Amino acid sequence: MLECCAQSATWSVGDGGDFSRICAAVEAAGIGDIIEIRSGQYHESVNLTKTVILQGVDSGRGRPVIIAPIGEDGLSISVDGIWIKNLEITGARDWSRAALKISSDNNTIEGCMLSGSCVGLLMTGYNNTLSSNGICRNDLGGAVLLGSDGNILSENKVYENNHAGILLIDSSNNSLKDNNASLNMGIGIKISGASGNAIIGNLVDTNDYGIVLSDTAENLVSKNLATNNDYGIYPYRSEHNRVSDNLCTRNDYAIYLYESDQNTIENNTLAANDGYGAILYYCRSNVLAANDVRQNQEGAIKLQSSHANTLLGNAISQTIDGTGISLQESDQNNVSSNRIDLSSEWGMSILAGSNNTIAGNLLEGNGIGGIGLTLTKGNLLAQNSVADSPNALVLDNSSLNAVRENQIQRISRQGAYLLRSSGNQLMGNAVNRSTQAIYLNESDGNNLTSNSIRQCEVGIGLASSHENRVYFCTIEQGKTGLVLNGASHNNITGCHMQVSDNGISLVNSARNRIRANHAHASSTGIGLERSSQNNVTENQVGGSMYAIRLDLSAENLLAMNNLTENTYALCLDEGIYPAESSGNRIVLNTFAGNLYHVQSFISSNVWTTPEMNYTYRGRLFYGSLGNFWEDDRRTDGNDDGVCDHPHTMGAEEDSCPLIQPFPNYRWEVLYD
Repeated sequence: MLECCAQSATWSVGDGGDFSRICAAVEAAGIGDIIEIRSGQYHESVNLTKTVILQGVDSGRGRPVIIAPIGEDGLSISVDGIWIKNLEITGARDWSRAALKISSDNNTIEGCMLSGSCVGLLMTGYNNTLSSNGICRNDLGGAVLLGSDGNILSENKVYENNHAGILLIDSSNNSLKDNNASLNMGIGIKISGASGNAIIGNLVDTNDYGIVLSDTAENLVSKNLATNNDYGIYPYRSEHNRVSDNLCTRNDYAIYLYESDQNTIENNTLAANDGYGAILYYCRSNVLAANDVRQNQEGAIKLQSSHANTLLGNAISQTIDGTGISLQESDQNNVSSNRIDLSSEWGMSILAGSNNTIAGNLLEGNGIGGIGLTLTKGNLLAQNSVADSPNALVLDNSSLNAVRENQIQRISRQGAYLLRSSGNQLMGNAVNRSTQAIYLNESDGNNLTSNSIRQCEVGIGLASSHENRVYFCTIEQGKTGLVLNGASHNNITGCHMQVSDNGISLVNSARNRIRANHAHASSTGIGLERSSQNNVTENQVGGSMYAIRLDLSAENLLAMNNLTENTYALCLDEGIYPAESSGNRIVLNTFAGNLYHVQSFISSNVWTTPEMNYTYRGRLFYGSLGNFWEDDRRTDGNDDGVCDHPHTMGAEEDSCPLIQPFPNYRWEVLYD
C-alpha cells in the first residue's frame, strides 16, 4: 500500500509534529495520505471517513495510545481501504463500545493493541485483514465479528477477555489462522450461526471453552492446538463441519459434540485429557475417523444417546481409568476397524444400545475385557480381534445380538460370556488359548454354530441355561470340551471334540439332545452325572477310557451311537463306587474294538427297543432291536437281523443283539 501511495503526503501527530490531536490530522489529510502518530496518550475518539494510512511510531515512549472518551468508541472506520498499524486503543468501556469499530471493507489492521474496552474489536465490514494484533482484557469480548464475511484474522494474540476471545456471529467465509486465543474467561474462539469459516493453526489455551461451533455449518477447524481448557473443541447444534488434524491435550474434554449432526472428526490427536478424548451427546450421523486418542483419564470416545454415527480407523490406547469406546443408549452406530489397547476397563462397551455394528476392530490388553454389552439388543459384533484380556466378549442381559467370526486369543477367563442373555447368535468365532472359551450362565435360546475352539481348558459351558443350540462346533487341544450344569432342553449337534479329559459332560441336567457329535477324550467321551431324560444319539466316541459314562443318571436314551476303540465303551456303575444308573434305554448302538464294552454291576437298564416294524435286507419285520456287539457269536437262523442268542454283560442282558451295525436297519420310530 505504501508503494501505491508514494506521492501521498505524510502528516505527524504528537510532540513536535504537525498536529497534537489525531482528529485534526485526519481532517486535514487527503485521500491516501499517511498519518504518523508518535508516542503518547491521545484522549479522543477518532472516526475515519476518508481513506488514509494511520501508523503509530515509537518516538521513545512506546506505542501511541488512543484513550476513548466516556461513551465513545476509540477508533471507528466507516470507509474502505484504511490501513492501521502499531496503535494501542483502549478505554471504550461503555456498553456496546469498542476500542476499534470497523463497518467498512478491505481494511488492514496490523500490530495494534486493543484493550480495556467493552469490546476490543467490533467489525461488521467485509474482507478486512487483521494480523499480529494484541486484543486483551476486554469486558464482553476480544474480537467480535457481526455479520462480517470474508475477513482474515491471523497471528493475533487474544487473551484475558471476558466471554470470548474471538467471536464470529452470523459471519461467514472468514479465515482465522495462527491466532493465540488464550486465558479468556469464557471461550477462546466461537463461531455462531455462520458457515464456510476456516479456523486453522490457532492456539487456544486455558479457556473455559477452546473453540466453539454454535448453530453453524460447513466450517473447517484444522491444525489447532487446544490445551488446558474445560472443553477443547465444542460443536453445539452444528452440522457438516470438519474438525481435522487438531491436537487437544490436557483439557477436561478434548472434543465434545452436543446435538450436532453430520460432522467429520478426523486425524486429530486427543491425548492426556482429564476426561474424555471425544464425546457425542444427542448426535447423529457424524464420522470420527483416524483419530489418535490416548492416555485420557475417563475414557477415549463416548457416545451418549447418539445414533447412526461412524467410528472408523481410530487408534485408542492407554485409557487411564475407563473404557476405550463406550456407547450408552445409542443405536445404529458403526464402529469399525479401530485399534483399542491398554484401557484400564473395557476396550469397548455398549449400555442399552441396539442395532449397532461393531466390526473389524482390534482390541488388546484391556483391563476388564474386549467388548462388553449390557441391556442391549440387535447388535452385530463381527470379525473383531480380541487378545490378552481377562474377558473377550461379554453379553449381560442382552438379546438378539449376532456375534460372528471374531478372533479371540490369550484370554485368562472367558472368551465369550453370556449372562442372563437370550436369543443371541454366536457363529464362526475362533477362540484360542483361553480358560473358558464360551460360557453361558442363565442364558436361554441362544444359537452357537460353527465356532472353533483350541487350547482352552473348557470349550463351551452351559450353566442353568436352557433351550440353546450348539451346532457344528470344533473343540481341540483343551481339557474339557462341553459342560452342561443345571441345563435343560439344549441341543448339542454335530460338534467335534478332541480333548485331554472329558468331551461332553452333563451334570444335574435333563431333557437335552446330544446328537451326531464326535468326541475323542482321554478320560470320558460323554459323561452324565445326576442327569436324566436326555437323548444321547448318533454320536461317535473313540479313544477314551470311557466312551459314555453314567453316574446316578436314569431314564436317558442312548441310541445309534458308534462306540469304538475305547477302554470301556459304556460305564453304568463301578464296583468300588456303586453309583447306580438304571432305567436308561440303550439301543441300536455299535460296540466295536473296545477292551470292555460295558462296565455294570448293580444297574438295571433296557437294552432293546419296544416291538416295532423295521426293515432288514429289504424285508419287513416286527419285533425288538438291541445293539451291535462286535465280539458276539453272530448267528441269525431266520435272517431277521437279530442274533439267535442274547448278549450278556454282568447283571445286564441285551436279548435282541443286532447281527449287523444299526445303519443296515430301517425303522418307523426314531429315538432322538
